[in-house]
Amino acid sequence: MNKSKKFWEEDQNDNIKIKHNGIIEDIEEQGYANMIMPDGKFKLVKSEGHIVLPACPITIKHYFRNKLKKLGNKAVLEAVTRGIGQYLSPAKLELLNTIPFIYSQDDAKTTWFYFQNVAVKVTGMDIIEVDYNVLGHKIWQKNIIQTDFVVADEKKSQFETFCLNISNNDQNRFKALKTAIGYLLSRYKNPGNHGKGRSQSP
Repeated sequence: MNKSKKFWEEDQNDNIKIKHNGIIEDIEEQGYANMIMPDGKFKLVKSEGHIVLPACPITIKHYFRNKLKKLGNKAVLEAVTRGIGQYLSPAKLELLNTIPFIYSQDDAKTTWFYFQNVAVKVTGMDIIEVDYNVLGHKIWQKNIIQTDFVVADEKKSQFETFCLNISNNDQNRFKALKTAIGYLLSRYKNPGNHGKGRSQSP
């Protein structure tokens, strides 16, 4: 989690003044933003590095409550709790930064797979592991396959053997089957979709 800002002031009489813009800046520093969806509407999301997940106002409210409880400032906690509907109103959240929609990075020659430990770029010639720390694009959290990617030791996997068997060991049929499977796995289906292939799903 990013370091949060102090969004309040205390005068000499211990009166609390909440800085509305300070709250917005604090929320943004936690990765929250409004994403422009393909239909032109906006969706509240949260970015954690290259990973993006849908968000909702209640998660932001819980963040502030937990933060203030941890700080132990009961006066500020009371002030924020009392005015939470005002400080985190839909109109206020609309002021968050706007980010573009996430389109798939697949193209006619490349398909990406996202695992828990690494992203994998697959082309007709190579299988390339890409660490998330250097990944050049954002992805939806739900598109991460919930297992680690491990390169198999054996030269021919059980699935490859299975595909060969159902192809009757005919290399032309085997190639056609591999092509069909590759097409189904790829998100690149519609070249006319803003030139970026098919969108990822939030």
